[in-house]
Amino acid sequence: MHRILPKIEGPEDLKLLDNQELEILCQEMRDELVRVLSLRPAHFASNLGVVELCVALHLSYDFSKDRIIWDTGHQ
Repeated sequence: MHRILPKIEGPEDLKLLDNQELEILCQEMRDELVRVLSLRPAHFASNLGVVELCVALHLSYDFSKDRIIWDTGHQ
């Protein structure tokens, strides 16, 4: 099976994927997050939880014009 993540060069590439490919991409993103973040102690469950949200936002908005502010403080 070919990997999708290495082929993504920008948000516009997401629009070329079907639903199954988007699901595979999200899993590849979570796998990469686990791989990278496991190298040092950190709380990363929240990162894993927003993968689909981030993909959906990039499919819905044009971030060359639209902006989003993330509140990442511990509350």
